[in-house]
Formats: sequence, C-alpha cells, structure tokens
Amino acid sequence: MVGAVSALVLFLTFLRGLTPIFPFDIGSNGVFFDQAARVLAGQVMYRDFFEFVGPGVVYLHALFLFVTGSSIRGLTLAMVLQGAVLALLVHALAARVCGRGWRLLAPAAFVVLVYAPYVLGDHKWPALLCALSGLLVLTGPAKTVPTTILGGTLIGGSVVFTQDLGAGVGAGALAFLAVRRPRARPLLPFVLGCAAPLAAAFAFFAVKAGARAVVYDMLLYPLQRYPAMNRAYLDLVPSLRTLPRELAQVVLGVLGVVAAVACLWPPKRTGADDPRSEAAGLVSAAGLGMVTAMGHRGVYPMGIAVQTCLLLPVLAHFLERSGQGGRAWRALRAAVLVVVAAGLVHGSVGLVVWRQLFQPLTLEAHRAGAIWSIAPMPELSWIEANTAPGEGTFLMPAKGGHYFLSRTRNVTSFPYFLEGQNTVEQGRRALAEIEAARPRVGVWDQRPWPRTTPGTTGPLAFLYDGLLRSYDAETLPSGVVLLRRKER
Repeated sequence: MVGAVSALVLFLTFLRGLTPIFPFDIGSNGVFFDQAARVLAGQVMYRDFFEFVGPGVVYLHALFLFVTGSSIRGLTLAMVLQGAVLALLVHALAARVCGRGWRLLAPAAFVVLVYAPYVLGDHKWPALLCALSGLLVLTGPAKTVPTTILGGTLIGGSVVFTQDLGAGVGAGALAFLAVRRPRARPLLPFVLGCAAPLAAAFAFFAVKAGARAVVYDMLLYPLQRYPAMNRAYLDLVPSLRTLPRELAQVVLGVLGVVAAVACLWPPKRTGADDPRSEAAGLVSAAGLGMVTAMGHRGVYPMGIAVQTCLLLPVLAHFLERSGQGGRAWRALRAAVLVVVAAGLVHGSVGLVVWRQLFQPLTLEAHRAGAIWSIAPMPELSWIEANTAPGEGTFLMPAKGGHYFLSRTRNVTSFPYFLEGQNTVEQGRRALAEIEAARPRVGVWDQRPWPRTTPGTTGPLAFLYDGLLRSYDAETLPSGVVLLRRKER
C-alpha cells in the first residue's frame, strides 16, 4: 500500500498525463541529467568534466538513461520509482520503532512534504536511500560482524552520493554505537564498512582522472568554494500559496530534532533493553548527525524538511509515546497532527490538482521527448534547429538538463557557472575550450539575476565579455541571449 500510493502521488506530481513536467527552465538543478549523458558518451567524471558532488548520482542516472533509452519520460518515471522505494525504506525503518498506524506517518510526510516538492533527480535521494538501508540493517536483530560491515558499507555509500549527508549519518551512527552499545556491535567492522565505498570510489577515479583532481573536486572545492554560495541564512516567511505545506515542514522538522534529543536522553535502566528504544536512539543519532553536517545550508521550510527527514520515524515514535502522557501532551500531539494533516492534504491533493489542472505549463517537443515546461524555452528549440544531435554547443551560465533535452554536447568541462562559486580561472578555461571547439551557436541566459554587462568583474562577466568578441548576440524578449559565431 505504501509503495503503490507513493508511486501514484509522485506520478501525478511529476507528470501531466503521460508527459513529464520539466521543472528546470534555468539554474544548475538538472545538471546530473547532462552529466549522465556525458558518461554514456564515454566521458569520465573529474577527468573530462568538473563536478564537486560525489560520483554516485551521475553514474546512477547514467544507468537509468541506459535502461530507459535516454528519454525524459523514462528518466522521470525512474524518479517516481526512486521516491516509492525511499517511501518503503522510511516505512520499514518506522516499523522498527512504531506500532501499526503511527508507522504510516513517516512515509506519508516524506513523500508529500520532502520528496515531491524538492528538486527532481537530486543527489541527496540516493544518498538517503543508502543511509536508510544501512540503518535498517543496523537496527535489525543480528549483531554479527557481517551485518555490521554491511550496515557500515551502506551508510558509507551515502558519502559517494552526497559528502556532507553521508559523513553526518556515519558520524552520528558511530557515536551512538561507541557510547551506548560498545559491546552489542563491534565498532571496527562498522568503521571499515563505512570507509570502503569512499575508498573504492577514490581509487577508481584517481586512476582515471588523477588523485589531485579527485581531491580538489570532491574535497577541497566543496570546502573552499561551495560555502560562498550556500552560507547559512534564515528564511521562515512562507508564501500564502504554500503556507499549509511549509508550516507542516517547519513543525515536523523542529519536533523531529526535539524527539531525537529526547530519545537519546539517558534512559531509565528498566527501558534500556527495549529494542524499539535502541533502534530509535540509533536513528536519532544518525539523523542529528545529518542535521549537523548539513547545517551550513540555509534554514528555510523546504531545507528544514530535507535536512531532518531521517528523523521522521523518530518523530512518529515520539508522538506515539506522547499519548501515554498527561492532558497537555495529548493536546500538543493533537495540534501537531492537525498541522501535519493540513500540510499532507495541501501537499498531495492540492499539489496534484495544481499540477494537473491549474499550473501554467507549456507543451514542448525536444529531442529527448515531449515535456510540459514551467516556462517557454524558445532558446532551446532554436539550439535544436541550428545543431545536429550530438553537436557541441554551450548553454550558459547555468541551464541544467538542457543539454540532455536537446541531445547536444557541452564543449566545456564545466556543467554550469554560478557567480561567487566558480572561479575566474575556471571561466578562462571554459572560454578557451569554447574558442578551441568553435561551436556554431550557443545561449546566454542569466535569469533570474540581472544579465552581466561587459567590463564588470567576476567569472560570469569575464565569460560574457569574451563570448561577445566571437559571437553575434540577439536578445529575446525574455532576456535570453542567442549567440551565433561571427563569420571571419
């Protein structure tokens, strides 16, 4: 039931009829679709193109494309399946700590308030899948060395998809096992299991791309450059249209942290051996580790929901037990459930009705298949009309997923550029690669930010200034600039 209902909700959220809703008109989201196509074409991550996220998501998407035939419909359906599998894992973990009925709260909240409204194809989802699988193994009855290694390996696998998420989950789980259960489960096999996936990935790509490139891309760049675009900030002012959903996200996130702290509070000796309490404690520690590791990101309703989603089973466990308290606890639980119910209805029925009937969408046909676009993309149709499939071009500074949709090839080794994150040196390298490849046409689309003017500082200004020396520009009413190489 959980899997079927989750798949139905996600299908109606991500597709209108049988046509995918493509949510990436601008920005870096969707870039993993482009990179997966590059991998299928024989390129190697970190050697042939830059990326600071772990390699797992790109190669997983490449597998999806290989199976589905590189179509946007097949890839979107794979994302529906991924969400349903995650819901099943969340439900299975909630069943370790909750009784019947309450265990349904966690997968319902995850699908409706976390997965459906967030970024399609994001790298955090397979990372979370690994983390949930590892916690399911570790909360099971078997505490042997093989199961410990397996649980650690699965949690360690999450680092290969999202470094900070996986590191936080692994550190939290290790701290719990070391402090609370030093004899129940051996620690060294867990540590070795956690380290194995990252070591294997590093060794493989170090051979292919060089150790220096892998260390810089996967470790140094995220620490030195990524925070410049993702400084911690506070934004808890919801929009009126999304108020029920965002209120539920904030309430569940905050109470999830409270529930986790309560589960880790030193228990009375009489309840120390309760399997549900032990499982809830391990999940709490892992979830708090994830929240801590991802705390450098902004604090806003959707971000809170994502960063605390591993604590949803713990929150359900906490709410179930709060019914044993006094009248005040029961009143608090009732209020929370009302807020959550409103958010679930708004985020499921409301979002589905909005997507299927009222959201303004444009039906477009591209080489990877038909899509419903959230905004018209005449520039992409222009690119397709002026290139052959597989021909090189540039879609700058950030048009994630558009190379995949148009089945064109990015002539640079950078999937996108963001002011303040990418370096001027990277901008010079990309410009040199464009000059060497000499693509016939390209696009410059700096929405929603003001278009950079020649002569200003920063990598985007440097790029745009350089492109205008070799390309004639035509500006569309939307502000998108079509670039055609000058005849010499």
